[in-house]
Amino acid sequence: MKKYNLHIGIDVDGTLRDFRFQFIKYAREVRGIDIDPMDTNTWGFPNVRDNSGRKVIVDVFANPAVGQYVYEQAPTIENAFTGFRMFVENPRINVYIVSSQKKGYEQFTDNWLEKNGFSNGIQGVFYESKKTNAPVQILIDDKPEHIIAFNQNKRDSILIDQPYNRTEDIPDTVPRVTDMIDAYKYVTKRYSKYL
Repeated sequence: MKKYNLHIGIDVDGTLRDFRFQFIKYAREVRGIDIDPMDTNTWGFPNVRDNSGRKVIVDVFANPAVGQYVYEQAPTIENAFTGFRMFVENPRINVYIVSSQKKGYEQFTDNWLEKNGFSNGIQGVFYESKKTNAPVQILIDDKPEHIIAFNQNKRDSILIDQPYNRTEDIPDTVPRVTDMIDAYKYVTKRYSKYL
């Protein structure tokens, strides 16, 4: 069997970067809103509101200073770096960052990737709202919308399990994994004859 390199796209928020953790921290420590983490178990965190009833998530995208605080200071998700390095260090895998970022916020993510060691060994970064535009065969993401689009485009996708995506319907052909280490194990097993 001929060997060839797999081109794998890896999302950032909810896959590598713990946006949810940093958003909760922002709501509590900066805005003074006493929220329960269960309030972030729905996509887009619509249940996290201030005293006027306004959704707090709007702050992140309406105010670049808040966006920078959340994006640049968020911690790495557990096992994300270890699993990511497993992908990067495999000579038969080319890793790309494929992330949907608000225009003007890309630098915050570039800074976070660099600061946390995710820039080393990648082939490139694609900031794509339509992730099927990225030149990768496999997408690892936490957002069902992107996973489903990839699946419909006849490409493989892997869903990183998160509390806010557990009620979303995804195709039976899409694996749901706990973290990046599980994603690596899945890819190397499924594509073992090519790697």
